[in-house]
Amino acid sequence: MAYLTKEIYLMEVQSAIIVWCTVPDQATAEMLAKETLKEKITTCVTILPHVKSIYLWENNIVTSDELQMLFKGNACHQQELFKLIKKLHPYKLPEIFSILIDSGEAKYLTWLY
Repeated sequence: MAYLTKEIYLMEVQSAIIVWCTVPDQATAEMLAKETLKEKITTCVTILPHVKSIYLWENNIVTSDELQMLFKGNACHQQELFKLIKKLHPYKLPEIFSILIDSGEAKYLTWLY
């Protein structure tokens, strides 16, 4: 691992991800968080309240008040996480995408992994 700063390191093995997903309400967010943690396919879930999404859906501009979820964990569980979110999510086409983490605080990334 290479040092970027005194406390942040570049991880040689890129194994941690953040999966983004929006949900319509707090109950859905908490249910998804608990299920993914129970299945041990994520290590930590952050729920960000009060986001507004504006998007095209079926040829209409739609505005929705939502919550943003950040599922953090090991990249080896990505497909299983996507599958579980799609199975339990109330939307026909939920927003689900991942970002590979290439650097961060070493002890935190080790915990996520």
